[in-house]
Amino acid sequence: SMPFPQFLGIGAMKAGTSWLDQNLRQHPEIWMPPHKELRYFEKGMLQRKPKSNIRRLTKLRQPSVRSTFFQYPGWMLKFFLGKRTDAWYASLFQPQQNQICGEISPDYAKLDEETVAHMHELMPDLKILFIVRNPIDRAWSHILWDYCGGDGPHNLDKISLEKCIAHAESKSSRIRGDYLRTLRVFESQFSREQIFIAFFEEMTEHPEELMRRLYTFLGVD
Repeated sequence: SMPFPQFLGIGAMKAGTSWLDQNLRQHPEIWMPPHKELRYFEKGMLQRKPKSNIRRLTKLRQPSVRSTFFQYPGWMLKFFLGKRTDAWYASLFQPQQNQICGEISPDYAKLDEETVAHMHELMPDLKILFIVRNPIDRAWSHILWDYCGGDGPHNLDKISLEKCIAHAESKSSRIRGDYLRTLRVFESQFSREQIFIAFFEEMTEHPEELMRRLYTFLGVD
C-alpha cells in the first residue's frame, strides 16, 4: 500500500514555512514532494467538487513551478493532471525504505473540524508541525507579500492605508492569525503529543536548536 505522509506542516502563512521546508528537505531520512504546498485538504472538501486541473495548471506561470516541472516532469504531471482522490494524494509520496515523508501547506491551518477528522481517518498517527508568528507581524508580512512581493504588482508607496486595513481585517487574514482556533480544531482529532508548536522567533534566534527539537519530534537522527 502507498504511504500517507507521517507529518504535515500547517504554519500560519508568512511564518517561515518555506525556511522550514528547505531545511527538512536536506535531511537524508526525510522525503518531501518536489512541489511545496500540495493543498490536497481543503475546507469543506468532502462536499465540494475537486478544483479542476486547468486551475492548477495556471501555476505554471510561476518560474519556480516551471523549473520544478523540468526537474521532475513525471511527478509534476501526476500532480497537475491526476484525479484528486485520497489514493492520488498518497501516490504523491515516494520515500525510500529508510525515510519518513511529509509536506507543508500553511493553508491547512484554516481547515474545519470535518476535514481534519477525514485527515485523522487516513493518518491517525500523523504528526502536525504548527508554526506561529506574532499575529500583527504576520498580517503585515502577508499584506507586503500580496501587494509588493510574490506576484504583487505594486510598491509600498502605492498602497493606501485603507487597503492595508481591509486586508488585515479580511476573514482570510483573521483566520490565519487565530492560532487558538487552529489548535482547537486539530486537537479535536489529534492528541497534544502529536502537535509540535514552533515560534517564528525561534527560527531567527535559535535555528539549530529548533531543528534539533523538531528532528527529535519526527524521530529522525
